[in-house]
Amino acid sequence: MKRRTWDRVQQWAITVYIEGGEVFDDNDERVPELDAIWEDLQLADKIGEVGELTIDFRARGWSDPGSKYGGPQNVGWPPEDCDERFPLQASLESDTLVVRLDDDVRDELYGRYESRVYDAEIDDIDD
Repeated sequence: MKRRTWDRVQQWAITVYIEGGEVFDDNDERVPELDAIWEDLQLADKIGEVGELTIDFRARGWSDPGSKYGGPQNVGWPPEDCDERFPLQASLESDTLVVRLDDDVRDELYGRYESRVYDAEIDDIDD
């Protein structure tokens, strides 16, 4: 197997909903970063009670499966990889509306969901 590399824009999304003026995610955890936005933009009238939070991010990295070639004198090298992800933009979406969130909110949301973004599958076909 050969070394694989990737550098592409990916998207991660979850369902969010509003209940009692507070926004919750698909794990029923509050997302206070969205409370004021949902209310200020009157999204309940435009999106309804349920929407989708999307975070577009750049995924960049490489994966090397290692080598066992060479016998006892040259044992090769172990598998190695590197995967970096950088937030590009975040938005709230419905079937009829997309609201792009400002960079400060995007960064807060990325911080909240960074581990889940890193868990997302990416297309790692050689570029």
